[in-house]
Amino acid sequence: MQSKDNMKKWIRILLCFFICLQMFPPMLVLDITSLRHFLIALFDIVAIGVVIYYSFWKKKDILSSSIFTKNPLIPLWLLLIVYMGVSIVWAINCVEGFSIWNRWILIFIAMILSIGFMLKDNHAIKNLIICTIVIATINVLSCIICYYVFDVHISQRNNLKLNGFYGNKNIFAVALLFKLPFLYYAVLRFKKFIRYYSLFLIFAISFCLIILSTRSSFIGLFLQLAVLCFYGVFYQIKSRKLSLIFKHSRLYLLICLVAVSGFVLGDAFIKYNFAHYSKIETNNYSIGARVTSIAEGNSKGRLLIWKNTCEIIKQSPLLGYGVGNHKLAIMKVECAKKHDYIVSDHAHNDFLEMFSELGIFGLLIYVSTYLVFGIMALKQMFRYKKVQHRLLAVVALCLILTYANDALFNFPLERADCQIYLVLAVAILVSNHIRNSKNERKPLSKAVVICLSLVTLLAFGLETLHCQSSILQKKRILQHNGDTSIKYTPEDWLDKFPAIPNIDESTKPIAVNTAERFATAGNHRKAIDILLEDNSNPYYSLREYRLANYYNRLEGKSDSAAYWAQRCIEMKPLCYSPVRILVNIAGKKNDSEQQLKLINSYLERYKLDPLAWEDKVNILLRQEKRAEALETVSKARELMPNNSKMRKLQEKLMKNE
Repeated sequence: MQSKDNMKKWIRILLCFFICLQMFPPMLVLDITSLRHFLIALFDIVAIGVVIYYSFWKKKDILSSSIFTKNPLIPLWLLLIVYMGVSIVWAINCVEGFSIWNRWILIFIAMILSIGFMLKDNHAIKNLIICTIVIATINVLSCIICYYVFDVHISQRNNLKLNGFYGNKNIFAVALLFKLPFLYYAVLRFKKFIRYYSLFLIFAISFCLIILSTRSSFIGLFLQLAVLCFYGVFYQIKSRKLSLIFKHSRLYLLICLVAVSGFVLGDAFIKYNFAHYSKIETNNYSIGARVTSIAEGNSKGRLLIWKNTCEIIKQSPLLGYGVGNHKLAIMKVECAKKHDYIVSDHAHNDFLEMFSELGIFGLLIYVSTYLVFGIMALKQMFRYKKVQHRLLAVVALCLILTYANDALFNFPLERADCQIYLVLAVAILVSNHIRNSKNERKPLSKAVVICLSLVTLLAFGLETLHCQSSILQKKRILQHNGDTSIKYTPEDWLDKFPAIPNIDESTKPIAVNTAERFATAGNHRKAIDILLEDNSNPYYSLREYRLANYYNRLEGKSDSAAYWAQRCIEMKPLCYSPVRILVNIAGKKNDSEQQLKLINSYLERYKLDPLAWEDKVNILLRQEKRAEALETVSKARELMPNNSKMRKLQEKLMKNE
């Protein structure tokens, strides 16, 4: 009996740790998601250790074979994971594909373990709700306090700083949304303090969603309330006398009323602060303004990303570009359309991103997981006899709808904070299904447990390398920005970075960053050797530009510099940096006409680069063509009337005139 009680304690501790992972601050890592994925890996390794201990030493099996055989959802997820692994074969960057696939393996293992834990402990949901209440309280307090600390009530643009522990306000908003289904359950199943405090948190979260002002969260909230109303009212119509509908549905209606009240009062709060404190003329953060902004095209950036994603999908619709490789493939399109090196890492639509990475077959599997999930949830909502089990299905459906809604506009596939709730949604639904199944639950064979343990151990090791890389990336940036406490030499950076991953959080090759350290130290030959050996991101033209730049700094290497500069121009025709190298090479030969020819050719492609216009003016001045130089700068001013550099240059020329 004591052994059984200890097992349940471990289960509850681990599940609470899992849902609390989202609260860990970024600490030493560059990208917060690296730390969160590492913590998921840590959960997996400790949880599998508990499973092995009780399975082999205490003869108390935790994992059941029913997890894999008595439901359609887990086999579908397993098929998706396997297909992701196969896609690495044709991936642009196999190392990155393997790295992202490893994270998916960790998520799948977390699903299996969470299902097993929930089957062993019928009260696990209660502990998750208590943790949710605590986390939600911290989230709400941080949102309200930071609203005034960051002067959002004075400058509404500052709401970008309202990111809680999540790194981004969009993630913060969806994290709040994920907590609501657990709070609905608390109101419907608990009494007294927990019920009323949960109602307050529902109000407060709805209020905070307005403050955060993310349009997708508005949709997510009303999707959840629609599910709640559908179950709370229509199920009562089906199962009870019409005269008793209000009696048995009042809590559902009360939840909806409280949520909508928080939403409406939040909007009034924003409008009041805008009217009394804001110094700008237009209120862009009310409900009406945010909804209107969609029609007015304020989301054109996201629409452009979707268009570019569709372009690369057309190029490889059957197989895609391999798991985790959308961020590389999109550069084929985006690099040719942008004059800078800022590219979109994600499609801001997980369905499109999955299509681009895994092709049509992978997309069908991924979409099937949602369809099967929805069918299972609806069946459980209206067929199960126990109210508790029906409400768990409601919780699971609300969670997956929130995840799917976010997947339409953002990229929860990459966000560990969202993956936590994907795992919990699947675990709640599948454990609910198995618990209500008539089939006998057989323990998972020892051989399968051992194999699962070995895979977990390997995946943990690989994710540790990923987290280590993120720590080093942050240190590199800090050293670059003048942090004297970091004294790594270029050779240190070359040795310290692990082989996995080989691109950084912004898809820049690690080799490019390492080569930069050598170049800064004056060792351009070593920097060139590092870049020549790297092909981790063949569409990231910064490698080609750096090669051109480093060769141009070496004596007698102008031809090599010109070759790589031309390669960069072919990849990124709207970028002036490689053109400027060619201009510099022509300048060494005193070929002013060639310089002007290169610049004019570039300005035909992209007319809004002030540096190109400035270079042209300076070359004309060296040719003593002052009138033509003045005409050139006047033309630049017409194209860029608000550019301060062009204004000062024009004023200088007119003054000297």
